[in-house]
Amino acid sequence: AQDSNYIVSPATLYFNALPEQVIENVLMVENRGKAEITLELKGTGIKIIDSVGHIRKTSNTDSAATWFTFKESRVSLAAGEKKFVPFQVRVPSDTKEGSYSGAVDFVLKGDVIQVEKGSVLHIDIGKSLSTKLSLLDLKQRLIPRDIFSQAVQVQLVNTGDAIAQPAGTIEIYGLSGKITSIPIRDILIAPHQHWSSTFILPINTPGIYQTQIQLNYNHGLRHVIGETWLISPALLFMLGLSVIASVIGLFIYHHKQKQFTCQSRTFAHS
Repeated sequence: AQDSNYIVSPATLYFNALPEQVIENVLMVENRGKAEITLELKGTGIKIIDSVGHIRKTSNTDSAATWFTFKESRVSLAAGEKKFVPFQVRVPSDTKEGSYSGAVDFVLKGDVIQVEKGSVLHIDIGKSLSTKLSLLDLKQRLIPRDIFSQAVQVQLVNTGDAIAQPAGTIEIYGLSGKITSIPIRDILIAPHQHWSSTFILPINTPGIYQTQIQLNYNHGLRHVIGETWLISPALLFMLGLSVIASVIGLFIYHHKQKQFTCQSRTFAHS
C-alpha cells in the first residue's frame, strides 16, 4: 500500500469568468510520506450554487471533462518532494450566469482503499460583481522582548462578491515629517473573507509616530485609508524610568529636608 500522507494547496480557489473563457492556474502537491507515490488528476463535476447557497447539478454542468484540462494526467513524487501542477478551466459557451463549484482532485489508488485530496474551486460566471474593501483595524503591536522595534497590525474585510487584490503603502511620519514607507502587495482577499497581517516598521528610535495606510483596489479606482499613532515601547520605558527616578529623587529630597529640619531644631534647642 502507498503512503497517503500528501497535501494539496491552496485548499480553495476563487475565479470570476465569462462563458468561453479559459482560466489557468497552478496547484502545489507535496508528498509528506516516506515513499514515492503516483497520483492521478481529475476534475470533479461542476455544480451550480443557488441564491441560498445550496449546490445542485444542471444539465450543462454534469460533465467535468468539458471544464477541466490537465497537461499531465498523472504526477509522481519522491518522498518529501513538492511539485507545481498546472491546470485549465474552460467555461463552456452555454454556461448560464451564476455561481459554480467544482474541484481538482489528486487521487491515490491503493490495493484496498482510494484516497482523494484536492482543491475546491468557486467560479462566478457572467455576474455583475463588485469589491467592497473595508479597514477593520489598524493598531500597534508589541514585539516580545524587543522594546526598540515597532510593528502595526492591519486587518481588512472584503464584503463584496468579487475577489479583492489591493496594493498600496504604509506611510510613517515623525514629528519632523515623513520618515519612510513600506509597500503592501501580493494580497488576495476572497469575497466575505478577512485578511490580517503584521508589519515590522523600519524605525528603532524612541518617539511618537503617525502611521497611515492607503490601499488601492479595483484597478486603482477605489482606496482605503486609515491611520493610527504609535508610541514606541522604548519611549514608554524611558518615561517610566524617568518617573521612577523622579519619585526616588523626591523621596531622597524629602528625607534630607526632614533630617535638616530635625538637626536645625536640635541646634536651636541647644
